[in-house]
Amino acid sequence: MKNNKTETPSFIIYLGDDQICRSIVKKNAEVKIEEAQKVTEIVQLFLSGEKLPILVDIRNIKSITKEAREHFTMKNREPSVSAIGLLVKSPLSMLVANFFIGINRSAVPTKLCINENKAKEWLLKFV
Repeated sequence: MKNNKTETPSFIIYLGDDQICRSIVKKNAEVKIEEAQKVTEIVQLFLSGEKLPILVDIRNIKSITKEAREHFTMKNREPSVSAIGLLVKSPLSMLVANFFIGINRSAVPTKLCINENKAKEWLLKFV
Protein backbone atom coordinates (compact mmCIF):
# COMPACT_ATOMS: atom_id res chain seq x y z
CA MET A 1 0.00 0.00 0.00
CA LYS A 2 3.05 2.27 -0.04
CA ASN A 3 2.39 5.87 -1.08
CA ASN A 4 -1.33 5.28 -1.57
CA LYS A 5 -3.47 7.67 0.44
CA THR A 6 -6.54 6.57 2.32
CA GLU A 7 -9.08 8.98 3.75
CA THR A 8 -11.63 8.78 6.50
CA PRO A 9 -14.01 11.61 7.39
CA SER A 10 -11.34 13.15 9.67
CA PHE A 11 -7.96 11.78 8.48
CA ILE A 12 -5.67 11.37 5.49
CA ILE A 13 -3.29 8.42 5.99
CA TYR A 14 -0.29 7.31 3.92
CA LEU A 15 3.18 5.78 4.15
CA GLY A 16 6.00 8.01 2.91
CA ASP A 17 9.14 6.98 1.03
CA ASP A 18 11.04 7.73 4.27
CA GLN A 19 9.18 4.82 5.96
CA ILE A 20 7.27 7.19 8.24
CA CYS A 21 3.51 6.70 8.23
CA ARG A 22 1.51 9.95 8.14
CA SER A 23 -1.88 10.60 9.68
CA ILE A 24 -3.10 14.11 8.93
CA VAL A 25 -6.16 15.35 10.77
CA LYS A 26 -8.52 17.31 8.53
CA LYS A 27 -9.65 20.83 9.38
CA ASN A 28 -12.16 21.00 12.25
CA ALA A 29 -12.19 17.22 12.72
CA GLU A 30 -14.12 15.85 15.65
CA VAL A 31 -12.57 12.45 16.33
CA LYS A 32 -14.60 9.73 18.04
CA ILE A 33 -13.65 6.19 19.05
CA GLU A 34 -15.12 4.51 15.96
CA GLU A 35 -12.97 6.57 13.63
CA ALA A 36 -9.91 6.14 15.86
CA GLN A 37 -10.31 2.37 15.55
CA LYS A 38 -10.72 2.65 11.76
CA VAL A 39 -7.55 4.78 11.51
CA THR A 40 -5.65 2.12 13.47
CA GLU A 41 -6.85 -0.57 11.03
CA ILE A 42 -5.73 1.54 8.05
CA VAL A 43 -2.30 2.24 9.60
CA GLN A 44 -1.83 -1.48 10.23
CA LEU A 45 -2.59 -2.18 6.56
CA PHE A 46 -0.01 0.38 5.46
CA LEU A 47 2.64 -1.04 7.79
CA SER A 48 2.04 -4.68 6.73
CA GLY A 49 3.25 -6.07 10.05
CA GLU A 50 6.32 -3.81 10.29
CA LYS A 51 6.66 -1.50 13.27
CA LEU A 52 7.43 1.90 11.80
CA PRO A 53 6.95 5.39 13.26
CA ILE A 54 3.94 7.60 12.63
CA LEU A 55 3.71 11.36 12.32
CA VAL A 56 0.27 12.58 13.37
CA ASP A 57 -0.53 16.13 12.32
CA ILE A 58 -3.13 17.35 14.82
CA ARG A 59 -2.83 21.04 13.98
CA ASN A 60 -6.37 21.23 12.55
CA ILE A 61 -8.20 19.04 15.07
CA LYS A 62 -11.31 20.50 16.66
CA SER A 63 -11.92 17.82 19.29
CA ILE A 64 -11.20 14.23 20.26
CA THR A 65 -13.17 12.12 22.70
CA LYS A 66 -11.58 10.61 25.79
CA GLU A 67 -12.15 7.11 24.37
CA ALA A 68 -10.39 8.00 21.10
CA ARG A 69 -7.43 9.50 23.00
CA GLU A 70 -7.15 6.36 25.12
CA HIS A 71 -7.33 4.17 22.00
CA PHE A 72 -4.48 6.08 20.36
CA THR A 73 -2.22 5.49 23.42
CA MET A 74 -2.25 1.75 22.52
CA LYS A 75 -2.57 0.63 26.12
CA ASN A 76 -3.87 -2.90 26.57
CA ARG A 77 -3.00 -3.86 22.98
CA GLU A 78 0.09 -4.60 20.94
CA PRO A 79 1.44 -1.35 19.46
CA SER A 80 1.50 -1.36 15.66
CA VAL A 81 3.94 1.58 15.45
CA SER A 82 7.45 2.09 16.85
CA ALA A 83 7.01 5.76 17.85
CA ILE A 84 4.55 8.65 17.55
CA GLY A 85 5.39 12.21 16.59
CA LEU A 86 2.57 14.66 17.18
CA LEU A 87 2.69 17.83 15.12
CA VAL A 88 1.00 20.74 16.93
CA LYS A 89 0.35 24.40 16.01
CA SER A 90 1.93 26.47 18.72
CA PRO A 91 3.64 26.46 22.10
CA LEU A 92 0.19 26.80 23.71
CA SER A 93 -1.20 23.76 21.89
CA MET A 94 2.01 21.92 22.83
CA LEU A 95 1.37 22.74 26.49
CA VAL A 96 -2.20 21.43 26.27
CA ALA A 97 -1.13 18.30 24.37
CA ASN A 98 1.66 17.62 26.89
CA PHE A 99 -0.95 17.70 29.64
CA PHE A 100 -3.05 15.06 27.86
CA ILE A 101 -0.01 12.94 27.05
CA GLY A 102 0.94 13.07 30.73
CA ILE A 103 -2.48 11.71 31.67
CA ASN A 104 -2.68 9.21 28.80
CA ARG A 105 0.85 7.79 28.57
CA SER A 106 1.46 6.04 25.26
CA ALA A 107 2.79 2.49 24.95
CA VAL A 108 5.53 3.76 22.57
CA PRO A 109 7.90 6.77 22.60
CA THR A 110 5.91 9.92 21.84
CA LYS A 111 7.13 13.43 21.12
CA LEU A 112 5.34 16.70 20.46
CA CYS A 113 6.77 19.04 17.83
CA ILE A 114 5.88 22.36 16.27
CA ASN A 115 8.41 21.90 13.45
CA GLU A 116 7.65 19.08 10.99
CA ASN A 117 11.30 18.59 9.98
CA LYS A 118 12.35 18.14 13.62
CA ALA A 119 9.53 15.65 14.11
CA LYS A 120 10.63 13.65 11.06
CA GLU A 121 14.28 13.76 12.20
CA TRP A 122 13.29 12.32 15.59
CA LEU A 123 10.99 9.68 14.03
CA LEU A 124 13.68 8.44 11.64
CA LYS A 125 15.48 7.03 14.71
CA PHE A 126 12.62 4.52 14.97
CA VAL A 127 12.57 3.28 11.35
